[in-house]
Amino acid sequence: MDKAKSERPPKPPGKNWPKAFHERHEEVQARRVKALDWNRHEKNIYDKVVHWFEVIKRVLDDPAVLAENVYNMDETGVMLSMLGSTKVLRVAVTAVECQYALSDSGYTDSYISLQWLKLIFDPETKAQATHISGVLKPRVLICDGFETHETLKILEFCLSNNIILCRLPSHTSHKLQPCDVSTFAPLKAAYRDQVERLERGGVNKIGKEHFTSLYSPARIKAFTPRNIKAGFAACGLFPFNPDRVLNSMPKPPEPITSDVNSAIIGPC
Repeated sequence: MDKAKSERPPKPPGKNWPKAFHERHEEVQARRVKALDWNRHEKNIYDKVVHWFEVIKRVLDDPAVLAENVYNMDETGVMLSMLGSTKVLRVAVTAVECQYALSDSGYTDSYISLQWLKLIFDPETKAQATHISGVLKPRVLICDGFETHETLKILEFCLSNNIILCRLPSHTSHKLQPCDVSTFAPLKAAYRDQVERLERGGVNKIGKEHFTSLYSPARIKAFTPRNIKAGFAACGLFPFNPDRVLNSMPKPPEPITSDVNSAIIGPC
């Protein structure tokens, strides 16, 4: 009898399981899905996007700035497992392209951002940016305006190493961030395919110990030259074509006086 019970498939969680789980684990906090931030509405960011192209054009028009030395950095959250129910407890991993690191919060912080800049971005791009004469040409790094990307130490390192840090205007990454526009969606789709493959193989629970083995092949599949180039083109950068973005946005009927938060940090 006991053997028969042990061979029965486990029952799915009941409707009160999430509540009971939360009572047993008070450290787990629930969050509600939020509607699109009104500040991200295309009517409210049109002028910001126009100003961004004015700013980034001045950078890209510099003869010292070569297309192969222009980079984009962004973070994205990856769900560890498939969503089998509408009532789920979500565990996610944040990937900073390209780095593995650990933080208490699970999110990128200023220390991780600086380490990525020093240990990954700078050494991986410096050789290509160094002219045969030994002169280090400017490297342009496009990123969002999170404060973890703009600490004093990060700015000092950029100025000392001829890195021009180009910060996107607030609430515009869905239009201007190449990673957001073209690569993260196929990355997550490829990751889900890897999760499904593992689940078909009999693994019922996907944990953090599986993340690296699942993420690496998904990244190879998603971060192709074609997808990366498509992102820069869709964001109006290469080839430089602001209308590629602006024509997909409704022009506001009257001038907007909202503050513009884009900035360029670079050597004098």
